[in-house]
Amino acid sequence: MPAIQPARGDSVADLRASRAKYPTASPCRNPTCAALVTYDETSRGAPARFCSDRCRTEFNRTKRALKFDLTHVQSQLSGQPPQGKIARELKGQSTHLRWLLDWYGGDDD
Repeated sequence: MPAIQPARGDSVADLRASRAKYPTASPCRNPTCAALVTYDETSRGAPARFCSDRCRTEFNRTKRALKFDLTHVQSQLSGQPPQGKIARELKGQSTHLRWLLDWYGGDDD
């Protein structure tokens, strides 16, 4: 997707010309899906972020599972933390889970 340039000038005509350059489709928010979601300006609800209910459900389930795993890894690293190879593996797993969660909007809700 090309970068959006700001409107040149502040007349209605300038704003309309700028809007005409806005993309009307974006990738589905589910990182495992390659489908496009089309912007529908006639929609009365929240803008679509997923191509289907199935993708939205999969996204939410995956995010919940990743957060669950991260919580358990972090609990293993707190208190009396493991040493050596196990500690390195858990820290690596924690980093990997945080990286994955970034694609799902972060680990805070």
